[in-house]
Amino acid sequence: GRLVFDACRGIDSEPVRETAGALVKSITAYKSFFKTQLDSQEITKWVTLLTSDVLSRVEQDSTRNSRFPKSLTIHYHCSKHNEDDSKPARIIRSVRIPFPKRKEVTIICSTNADDQQRRMQQLVERVRCAVKNKEG
Repeated sequence: GRLVFDACRGIDSEPVRETAGALVKSITAYKSFFKTQLDSQEITKWVTLLTSDVLSRVEQDSTRNSRFPKSLTIHYHCSKHNEDDSKPARIIRSVRIPFPKRKEVTIICSTNADDQQRRMQQLVERVRCAVKNKEG
Protein backbone atom coordinates (compact mmCIF):
# COMPACT_ATOMS: atom_id res chain seq x y z
CA GLY A 1 0.00 0.00 0.00
CA ARG A 2 1.61 3.15 1.30
CA LEU A 3 5.24 1.96 0.94
CA VAL A 4 4.77 1.23 -2.77
CA PHE A 5 2.81 4.46 -3.29
CA ASP A 6 5.62 6.53 -1.73
CA ALA A 7 8.40 4.56 -3.46
CA CYS A 8 6.81 5.21 -6.87
CA ARG A 9 7.04 8.93 -6.11
CA GLY A 10 10.61 8.83 -4.83
CA ILE A 11 9.62 9.23 -1.19
CA ASP A 12 11.70 7.27 1.29
CA SER A 13 11.43 7.90 5.03
CA GLU A 14 14.45 5.78 5.99
CA PRO A 15 17.41 7.78 7.31
CA VAL A 16 20.43 8.18 5.05
CA ARG A 17 23.18 5.76 6.05
CA GLU A 18 26.83 6.78 6.15
CA THR A 19 28.89 5.03 3.48
CA ALA A 20 32.31 6.13 4.70
CA GLY A 21 34.80 3.39 4.07
CA ALA A 22 32.76 1.80 1.28
CA LEU A 23 34.99 0.82 -1.63
CA VAL A 24 34.07 1.60 -5.23
CA LYS A 25 33.76 -1.53 -7.33
CA SER A 26 34.83 -0.13 -10.68
CA ILE A 27 37.26 2.30 -12.23
CA THR A 28 35.99 4.03 -15.35
CA ALA A 29 37.61 6.03 -18.11
CA TYR A 30 35.44 7.48 -20.87
CA LYS A 31 35.94 9.40 -24.08
CA SER A 32 33.22 10.47 -26.46
CA PHE A 33 33.96 11.32 -30.09
CA PHE A 34 31.66 13.46 -32.17
CA LYS A 35 33.46 12.96 -35.46
CA THR A 36 31.91 10.56 -37.93
CA GLN A 37 35.26 8.97 -38.78
CA LEU A 38 38.44 8.64 -36.78
CA ASP A 39 41.77 7.49 -38.09
CA SER A 40 43.60 4.67 -36.32
CA GLN A 41 46.29 7.04 -34.97
CA GLU A 42 43.68 9.16 -33.21
CA ILE A 43 41.95 6.10 -31.75
CA THR A 44 45.29 4.68 -30.58
CA LYS A 45 46.19 8.03 -28.98
CA TRP A 46 42.97 8.13 -26.96
CA VAL A 47 43.02 4.46 -26.00
CA THR A 48 46.61 4.93 -24.80
CA LEU A 49 45.64 7.97 -22.70
CA LEU A 50 42.62 6.18 -21.20
CA THR A 51 44.73 3.08 -20.53
CA SER A 52 47.36 5.15 -18.76
CA ASP A 53 44.70 6.81 -16.63
CA VAL A 54 43.09 3.50 -15.63
CA LEU A 55 46.43 1.84 -14.87
CA SER A 56 47.56 4.66 -12.59
CA ARG A 57 44.25 4.59 -10.70
CA VAL A 58 44.39 0.78 -10.41
CA GLU A 59 47.89 1.04 -8.98
CA GLN A 60 46.69 3.62 -6.40
CA ASP A 61 43.65 1.52 -5.48
CA SER A 62 45.76 -1.62 -5.22
CA THR A 63 48.18 0.11 -2.84
CA ARG A 64 45.41 1.58 -0.67
CA ASN A 65 42.99 -1.35 -0.57
CA SER A 66 45.12 -4.47 -1.21
CA ARG A 67 43.04 -5.65 -4.17
CA PHE A 68 43.57 -6.02 -7.90
CA PRO A 69 41.13 -6.29 -10.83
CA LYS A 70 40.55 -9.56 -12.63
CA SER A 71 38.98 -8.27 -15.82
CA LEU A 72 38.75 -5.26 -18.09
CA THR A 73 35.55 -4.47 -19.96
CA ILE A 74 35.58 -2.21 -23.00
CA HIS A 75 32.28 -0.70 -24.14
CA TYR A 76 32.12 1.04 -27.47
CA HIS A 77 29.44 2.62 -29.60
CA CYS A 78 29.66 3.54 -33.24
CA SER A 79 27.51 4.24 -36.27
CA LYS A 80 27.70 2.23 -39.45
CA HIS A 81 26.54 3.94 -42.62
CA ASN A 82 24.94 1.80 -45.28
CA GLU A 83 24.92 2.97 -48.87
CA ASP A 84 21.24 2.14 -49.34
CA ASP A 85 20.03 3.53 -46.00
CA SER A 86 20.01 7.23 -45.13
CA LYS A 87 19.92 6.56 -41.38
CA PRO A 88 23.10 5.05 -39.87
CA ALA A 89 22.85 1.85 -37.87
CA ARG A 90 24.00 2.19 -34.29
CA ILE A 91 26.38 -0.51 -33.09
CA ILE A 92 26.96 -1.13 -29.38
CA ARG A 93 29.45 -3.75 -28.24
CA SER A 94 31.17 -4.86 -25.06
CA VAL A 95 34.36 -6.87 -24.82
CA ARG A 96 35.73 -8.37 -21.61
CA ILE A 97 39.37 -9.39 -21.45
CA PRO A 98 41.55 -10.51 -18.54
CA PHE A 99 43.18 -7.58 -16.79
CA PRO A 100 46.98 -7.61 -17.07
CA LYS A 101 48.66 -9.37 -14.17
CA ARG A 102 49.80 -7.23 -11.23
CA LYS A 103 53.44 -7.75 -12.22
CA GLU A 104 52.77 -6.44 -15.76
CA VAL A 105 51.01 -3.31 -14.44
CA THR A 106 53.83 -2.62 -11.99
CA ILE A 107 56.37 -2.89 -14.82
CA ILE A 108 54.32 -0.61 -17.09
CA CYS A 109 53.94 2.05 -14.39
CA SER A 110 57.49 1.99 -13.05
CA THR A 111 59.72 1.72 -16.14
CA ASN A 112 61.37 4.47 -18.18
CA ALA A 113 59.25 6.45 -20.64
CA ASP A 114 60.27 4.50 -23.78
CA ASP A 115 59.69 1.10 -22.20
CA GLN A 116 56.47 2.34 -20.64
CA GLN A 117 55.23 3.48 -24.06
CA ARG A 118 56.11 0.12 -25.64
CA ARG A 119 54.33 -1.85 -22.91
CA MET A 120 51.33 0.47 -23.11
CA GLN A 121 51.17 -0.19 -26.87
CA GLN A 122 51.16 -3.93 -26.16
CA LEU A 123 48.16 -3.48 -23.89
CA VAL A 124 46.41 -1.30 -26.47
CA GLU A 125 47.07 -4.00 -29.08
CA ARG A 126 45.47 -6.62 -26.81
CA VAL A 127 42.37 -4.44 -26.58
CA ARG A 128 42.35 -3.88 -30.34
CA CYS A 129 42.57 -7.65 -31.00
CA ALA A 130 39.77 -8.38 -28.54
CA VAL A 131 37.51 -5.80 -30.21
CA LYS A 132 38.38 -7.12 -33.68
CA ASN A 133 37.59 -10.69 -32.63
CA LYS A 134 34.28 -9.59 -31.12
CA GLU A 135 33.25 -7.89 -34.39
CA GLY A 136 34.70 -10.68 -36.50
